[in-house]
Amino acid sequence: MVSLSFLRIDTPYWVIAIGLSFLGLGLSNMYASSTDAMMGAVPAANAGLGSAINNRTRQAGEAMGVAVLGSLLTSIYAKKIATAVSELPGELAETAQDNLGAAAQVAAGLGCPAGDALRTAANAVFMDAFGIALLTADGSSLVGAVLLLRFMPARDLP
Repeated sequence: MVSLSFLRIDTPYWVIAIGLSFLGLGLSNMYASSTDAMMGAVPAANAGLGSAINNRTRQAGEAMGVAVLGSLLTSIYAKKIATAVSELPGELAETAQDNLGAAAQVAAGLGCPAGDALRTAANAVFMDAFGIALLTADGSSLVGAVLLLRFMPARDLP
């Protein structure tokens, strides 16, 4: 996932595909292992309950991750785009600061030189914020892995 944090607007698709492939391999191994650990910790009679808890915790964790990282990305974008929109009239500047799509709409309405500059700045700022959000996710994943290695009890396979 670290490689995905360094993407730029002009990154070739094949580079993105390689990064996503490694992410998919890692996630598939993690999901299988965590499901095995969860289901191995409950008696066979409670397998349905174990499966439900496993799915619910995974869904809650994913939703929290999206919320936290999305908030981080949005706040970084809003702070960094402020300098690029400082020359725009108040309402246009506020709109462009909301999100990348709004900045693209404002840029389209501005015309060539100013619109192109805003579009380029908004794209660069968004990708920077995206990279920081992914590095934050990488860091929290690393902390989680260390905690898992430290505190998860080992168990012998039958």
